[in-house]
Amino acid sequence: MIAQPSLGKLLVELRKQKGWTQEELVEACHVSVRTIQRIESGDVTPRESTVRLLLDALDYNSEEWKEFVQKDDSNVSPYKFLNTMLALNLPENQLKKSFHDAWLAGIIYLLLFVIDSGVEIFVELNGSIFPEIPYIAIKVVSLGTYFLFMRGMVSLATLFENRLLRVAAYLSLAMTTLYYGSDLVVFYMDPYFDGIAGVIGAFVILTNGATAIFYGAGLRRLQDGMGKAAKYAGILEIILGVCMLTLVFAPISLVIFPITMILEILILSKADDLSKSGQL
Repeated sequence: MIAQPSLGKLLVELRKQKGWTQEELVEACHVSVRTIQRIESGDVTPRESTVRLLLDALDYNSEEWKEFVQKDDSNVSPYKFLNTMLALNLPENQLKKSFHDAWLAGIIYLLLFVIDSGVEIFVELNGSIFPEIPYIAIKVVSLGTYFLFMRGMVSLATLFENRLLRVAAYLSLAMTTLYYGSDLVVFYMDPYFDGIAGVIGAFVILTNGATAIFYGAGLRRLQDGMGKAAKYAGILEIILGVCMLTLVFAPISLVIFPITMILEILILSKADDLSKSGQL
């Protein structure tokens, strides 16, 4: 089967070559105009029988069609996989599907953040080493759930054409990866790495703080479409970023961050409801 959006682009090209409107294609293949519209826009991937009807009506050679299918199927590359995972160039329906997983992942991440913060405080105060496997598991699962959460934010930013939020979301994901990566490096290298652990920590805090300010500005731009939750989440993200940039007030961010997460989870949950009801 030809994957979307390739099929939609092919149909549009073939139809325009014949000089047909969508209504004229309907008359030739007896597929509803609504179905044709959704296929051409990349919103749905139809059954093979429907594809054959459309392509036959457009006089597209069956051998060429098979070759196109094989070429498209063989194009499953790491680059294409990365595009899908990072919500790059996805059709609208796939962007909307990411909202449900995103807000659920956000809840899990928030719980793990509280646990992870408790572990880090315990280790810092007691000078003890936390068991290796649980420590690594918390970091890895936290990063995975945060990735799904931010994928939903990228999808929302794409739908609202909010470029600032989209770029900031990618930066936030990169900085969060750096944050958990530095924790693991210090965990494994301590005490040999202890001399520069503070420098690494300060660098991570500063970069995350700067990213949070841009991210907050992007969230505020969502307030017209997603309401006051976006406005307040944006303001809190900016305050959080400023606190982190001062370093002195960085611990306050541990209190602010869960509040911003709750608001952002509500934003994605609302986006999920709106998309299911056809209002988004």
